[in-house]
Amino acid sequence: MGVRIRNSGTDAWTFVKMEVRIEGVLWGTWQGTQKISDLSASAIEFTRTVSAYQYRITYSIWSNANARTTDAQYAKISGTKGETVEKQCEANFNVINQDVTCILFSDVDIGYYRCVTLRTGGSDGIDLTQIAVRVNGTLVHTIVKPEGTNFIGLDNSESKNFCKDRKLTKPLYIEFSKNPVSQF
Repeated sequence: MGVRIRNSGTDAWTFVKMEVRIEGVLWGTWQGTQKISDLSASAIEFTRTVSAYQYRITYSIWSNANARTTDAQYAKISGTKGETVEKQCEANFNVINQDVTCILFSDVDIGYYRCVTLRTGGSDGIDLTQIAVRVNGTLVHTIVKPEGTNFIGLDNSESKNFCKDRKLTKPLYIEFSKNPVSQF
């Protein structure tokens, strides 16, 4: 992990210690002596200080009085390299027409995000209009209520898996050879 610092002025800077914080979480430190001369730039590599990844899920609770819940809510995040264990969200879901944020920390590097699995822990359901998932502060998935419905519902210890659409994010190129390939 590193940072590039650019001095656009005519006063040289000398650093002896730096910290990188992402949404208040200390992610890296650097200590030493690094001078950045006038009108120049320098890259500084940091030592990672935490092994935890931050997974943030924002639940947008519907405005209906029955949309809220007092039951525990659970989440699990999965990606190309693995998945977190299911963890309980430490938040108050007994509200309506509000966003509730659940922050989970895990030592698991999931790789590229794929899915979030949400589970309600009892028979008191929860109704959501939107779910947003962030990994280390970056928005990676937004789930919205299906068209023609008022909410996404979870009830009676139900678990739902929400996976990101696997559309191509880069153009697909197919190269054709001038020489035909013989058939076998």
